[in-house]
Amino acid sequence: MGRRLSRIFLAVVLVVITTHGFAAPSTSERLGELKALIKTGRYADAEVGARALLTEVEATNGSDSIDAANVLEVLVESLWRGGKASDPASRALGQRLVIIREKTVGPDHPRPRGEPEQLREPSWRGRRQ
Repeated sequence: MGRRLSRIFLAVVLVVITTHGFAAPSTSERLGELKALIKTGRYADAEVGARALLTEVEATNGSDSIDAANVLEVLVESLWRGGKASDPASRALGQRLVIIREKTVGPDHPRPRGEPEQLREPSWRGRRQ
C-alpha cells in the first residue's frame, strides 16, 4: 500500500509540473538575489552571477538596454566591493554603465539609490572626446 501511495504522489507531482511548469525567476528577482549576495559579502559569487545574467539580458534585450544597465550596476558593485575597482576591465564596465544610463534616462537623471559612489566620480566616466 505504501508503494502505491508513493507512485500516486509521484504521478500527481509530474502532472502538476508538466501542466504548470516552473517559472524561471525574472531578471528583477535574479538581481535581488545578486544584491543579497553582495550584502552578505559574497562578492565573487555575485560577480559570477551578474556576468551570467548580463549575457542573457544582452541576448534578449540588447547590450545597451536599461536591463543591461541594471545588471551592470550589480556587476560593477560586486567588482568594486570585491576590490577590483582599479582593474581596467572593471573600469570599462563602469564607464559602459554610465554611458548606457545617460543614453536611456539622460545625464541629469538622479542616480539609482545604492549605486556605488565610485560611479559618480569622473574617473569612472573616462574621457570622451
